[in-house]
Amino acid sequence: MNEEHDRVTPTEDDGRAAAAWLRGVLASIADVAPLSPWIKEATQRCIRRLPNWIMTAWAKALNVDYVTAYRACPDLAEKVKSDAGMHIVKQYVETHNAVPLANTLHQLARKVLKLSRTDRLPASADTIEQQVCALGMADCTPQGEQFIQQANSILCESERSNHPLVEYQVLLEGKQRQKLKDIDVVLSRHPYNSWVTERIAEIKRWLGLEPPTFHIRYGERTPLWDSFWDNILTGGGYEQ
Repeated sequence: MNEEHDRVTPTEDDGRAAAAWLRGVLASIADVAPLSPWIKEATQRCIRRLPNWIMTAWAKALNVDYVTAYRACPDLAEKVKSDAGMHIVKQYVETHNAVPLANTLHQLARKVLKLSRTDRLPASADTIEQQVCALGMADCTPQGEQFIQQANSILCESERSNHPLVEYQVLLEGKQRQKLKDIDVVLSRHPYNSWVTERIAEIKRWLGLEPPTFHIRYGERTPLWDSFWDNILTGGGYEQ
């Protein structure tokens, strides 16, 4: 059989249905996950509010083929709520230390905001933003895991088992500017940095913190097109 001929190409309807399916699966996972109440509530609120475009962008960034998964198991959101599904979710949350990580991020965010308000950040806000996101999302990609190994050699002087974000907060509180510069050098040279930058740009776009992006298409000019731009530049109006 012709493999290329048999391959099913996703349609626009498939994409919309798969995106809705993905939102439902994520909502079910958050609902059954053994998370702290405040983490569960924040996660569920985020899932409800996220637009489709950012959900699908993150799925692509994490190499999640949600369209194929939707076709293979359209009732996954319900299966997550079964005993077997809840057991898998529980194991995943525990393996990735989701609750301690969320608590650490929350504490670190409050510390950064406090230092920022009192003009005591030991590095630029953009640098700290990039580094915190890079450390917090390192488990999401193989490149992130490679980066965290290099960053740990800067963050940890001893064999302490603290999470890198905890060690990073120590650097901020101690105003260890040189170590922050060293981390910045490692991150700026690592391919993972581009992945982090894209994720930050997507979130800022959603939150309205980035200027709008315009895409200009070139084509044949027509009198109507010239009139359109003339009205824009002169303020429009009609001749009597």
